[in-house]
Amino acid sequence: MMVTNKLDKSSDDTNSGDHLLRCWLILLSATFLLYALTANRDAQWQDSGFFILRATAGEMHNPFGLAPTHPLHYWLSRFMVKLDFWQPSFAVTLISSLAAAVTISNLFGCVHAITHSFKSAMFAAISLAFAHTFWKLATVAEVYTLTTALMSAELWCLIIFLHTKQRRFLLGVCLFNGLGIANNLAALLNVPILAVIILQLLRRKDVLARDLLAGFGLWVLGTAPYTILVLQALATSGDFGGTIHSAFFGTAFAGKVLSIWPGWNRLIICFAFIGLCFPNLLIPLSLIGIRKAIGHSQMRWTTWIIACFLFIHALFALRYPVVDQHLFLLPAYMYLVILGGIGFSILTKSQREKLVRIILGFAWTLAFITPAIVAFAPTIARKANVLAKVERHKPYRDDYIYLFAPWSVVDDSAEKMSAHAIELAEPNGIILVEDNMASYAIQYKVLQEGLEKVSVLVEPQDDAIRTATESERTIVLVPLNLTVPPPPVPMGHWKRIGDLYVLEREPG
Repeated sequence: MMVTNKLDKSSDDTNSGDHLLRCWLILLSATFLLYALTANRDAQWQDSGFFILRATAGEMHNPFGLAPTHPLHYWLSRFMVKLDFWQPSFAVTLISSLAAAVTISNLFGCVHAITHSFKSAMFAAISLAFAHTFWKLATVAEVYTLTTALMSAELWCLIIFLHTKQRRFLLGVCLFNGLGIANNLAALLNVPILAVIILQLLRRKDVLARDLLAGFGLWVLGTAPYTILVLQALATSGDFGGTIHSAFFGTAFAGKVLSIWPGWNRLIICFAFIGLCFPNLLIPLSLIGIRKAIGHSQMRWTTWIIACFLFIHALFALRYPVVDQHLFLLPAYMYLVILGGIGFSILTKSQREKLVRIILGFAWTLAFITPAIVAFAPTIARKANVLAKVERHKPYRDDYIYLFAPWSVVDDSAEKMSAHAIELAEPNGIILVEDNMASYAIQYKVLQEGLEKVSVLVEPQDDAIRTATESERTIVLVPLNLTVPPPPVPMGHWKRIGDLYVLEREPG
């Protein structure tokens, strides 16, 4: 009889594992298809344009220091570009789409490992999949979704290890954290918490010294794309202090990385985007998850760990005073959604069955209609004139679409700007770009089309403008702000064509 029970249990575990794998693959396929179909396919603005340009040109160097180099993402981008299946801009963007799909699937696995509930895991996965900022970053060339893909894999391994004490999952934690650091230094925020967990397990003899040594070796191996880059920079410069400072903080944003408090205006913007990401019951359910699971003997330890991860990532993002501050909340969103899945599971076990059915039905409904809700975000924001004081007025760009549309396929402004600038400058003109964040898209298009005789001058000073205008080449100006008149030139005048300007010289 005991043998039969063991066989039944083994069969149940196998069936459950097969079902989990099927769900993981279905989620991976469905979300990747969703993000790939709604992804931006062309030249892009800001850092996204820079990632595409670097991958296309084969240039890893970042003028802002070592910290924002993101070597793992760079090498994956180079691999995708070398495959030559798509144009480079779309190839690099697909990394974000695939990494986002992996994140959703891993998150499903994390919640299921904690709650043993497929419904709760699916609710959490759908909540993050349709979240505004997550969807947005899954459809542009960025490092954020690769960050969450590696963090979710790290967390899933940690949860399974805490439940089973199987050594290979601890090794997985170490490897994925190391790879996370090689992609984005945000993964370093997890290290202190992981160190405390491992030391506690070591004290209880759940982890042996040899396990610790093997894990450290895999962690170092995972960080290798970044640590090798740092060591090369150190060998080249010989400046230990400067190299280490650049490795941890970069050179241009070190003051902001070390900032203590960002100010109320930025916090209000962050909380507005949090509301836009979760216009449903996810946040109340996450609070239930924290409150109830801490008193639950089987969930207490795991819930505390996730809450600590959430706190440290939210704290980092909320006091980081940069323009796109809300994007750095993405890891915090992932941990928040897991807690929401735990809260969903706990609520299903409540004694008040009728009320619970109503609440959970409402939660499912809001989760599924979230895309319809956020689709109206640009229209609502425009009517409320929320960008009145901060709208950038970039050439061909609608800031309400650019910021508030959750899918980037609808924004082709960088492509229009770049294509028009090149059309006006061909075959051997000079393009003056006042905005560094717009220059990457133009440089990418010039490189992609092989226009070696077209020059791009970024943020040109007066001397450079004067020298350019004194030549006989066509001069095109891409303005920083369409509401600001272009700078005067020593000879001729600017003629506006669309959202750009062409220099018309005076006869003689």
